[in-house]
Amino acid sequence: MFCYDALCHFEANIKPNKLTVITTTNLDDTPKLATLRNQCPKAKIGFGIHPWFVQNNSIEELKPLITEYKPDFIGEIGLDYLRPEAKLQQQVFTTQLNLAMEFNLPVIIHSIRAYNDVLKILKTYNIHGIIHGFNSNDVIAKEFTKLGFLLGIGNNISKNSKITQSIQDIGINNLVFESDAPFSSWFNKKVSISDDTFLYAQMVAKKLDINLIDLIEYSNSNLQNLFN
Repeated sequence: MFCYDALCHFEANIKPNKLTVITTTNLDDTPKLATLRNQCPKAKIGFGIHPWFVQNNSIEELKPLITEYKPDFIGEIGLDYLRPEAKLQQQVFTTQLNLAMEFNLPVIIHSIRAYNDVLKILKTYNIHGIIHGFNSNDVIAKEFTKLGFLLGIGNNISKNSKITQSIQDIGINNLVFESDAPFSSWFNKKVSISDDTFLYAQMVAKKLDINLIDLIEYSNSNLQNLFN
């Protein structure tokens, strides 16, 4: 059984045979990403200005690309307070949320040490999507899910991290699994691959003491519904 992938990167060079969410942080790759979707109908593609690269990209580039290539989502976008330029990050983030609203698109959000600010901003929008690499407690999780966001579960579930401690209190109707391929590998792997989502699902099923197939069916349905 396939476990759908809620986020991987164009650099992983994936040609998916299951529903796979593929993003790029390099806006120059947008035409190639659109070609990949044409070749692989199960690919859902998106692009945006990642908080790591707010200084290297012009927000004015984004709207014409959305108009031309018609992405399935905007992302990764968000805030990362391990990086500089917090105010610029916030400006670029809100501008991209406005574009997502204008084009009626979901978003995939990158948030590092910024959950409270991300929540504060999102509460002013009627928007939905995925919180990439969610790694916090059940209180924060419930705040996001109340806003209509799914929580992306990836390699953090294989570590002694916050998500391993809070997963028991997060309903499976709020989860999707993501590989973040080729990045965020787990244990001793050099790179991650899209099929690592199945391994993360196994880990969660064991922690929750629930049937693996049931869990995957829930997560697959959650992701599919996001794009319906």
